[in-house]
Amino acid sequence: LEAKKAEEAQKQAEPVVAKPEPPKEAQREIVFEPIYFNTGSWELAPAEQAKLDAIAKTMLENPDIKVTVSGNTDITGSRSINDKLGDARADVVKNYLMGKGISGERLTANGYAFDKPAAPNSTVQGRHLNRRTELKVVK
Repeated sequence: LEAKKAEEAQKQAEPVVAKPEPPKEAQREIVFEPIYFNTGSWELAPAEQAKLDAIAKTMLENPDIKVTVSGNTDITGSRSINDKLGDARADVVKNYLMGKGISGERLTANGYAFDKPAAPNSTVQGRHLNRRTELKVVK
């Protein structure tokens, strides 16, 4: 009986090791799809408006994020036309999001004309991919 009591006392004296906390959920990175445009246009097609509606919803659910909107073009047309077109594409996206309740303070819009291509301008598909706005979350 004495041996059993001594064994119990030793067990009670063993240090309690804290279980490690499960890792906190990693903050997911928010990535938005580009918004595409027709040649020479800054008009938002219905499919692109649907993308922007989803972006606005995500931004409303995450009020701490800010977004830069970059307007881009393909190489069709002159530099001056594409400078204006890149700006207009960025502005139309910014204004659309503001119309959905996103504060303008959370959005920065810049046009880059054809200076930042996403694809080669030598193909129809490449030029299509370059006629876009990109929305990037700023930390």
